[in-house]
Amino acid sequence: MLFCEKCNLLSEKKKCENCGNENLREVNDNDFCYFGLFCRGDLFILKSNLQDKNIDVAVVPFGGFDIILPDRTSAYFKVYIKYKDFSQANEIKDILFGK
Repeated sequence: MLFCEKCNLLSEKKKCENCGNENLREVNDNDFCYFGLFCRGDLFILKSNLQDKNIDVAVVPFGGFDIILPDRTSAYFKVYIKYKDFSQANEIKDILFGK
């Protein structure tokens, strides 16, 4: 599996499908990989379930002013998971939210 350091995306191809980067490298177990975009409520559920399994979760607020909540916080968040935990995190996500 290859990894784009610009996008933090996993790829089976030699070129990143998101940014076009052709300098992908082999992914390492500790690389934080883009896992998905989640609303605040889903993030709370997902994050607590992942942390229960000792899976590290990195969260970055996402969005422009059109999706900022009245309390001036983001409504959506990008979630990143270490590659070594990616499959287990996907299983947990599928149990919680369906495929």
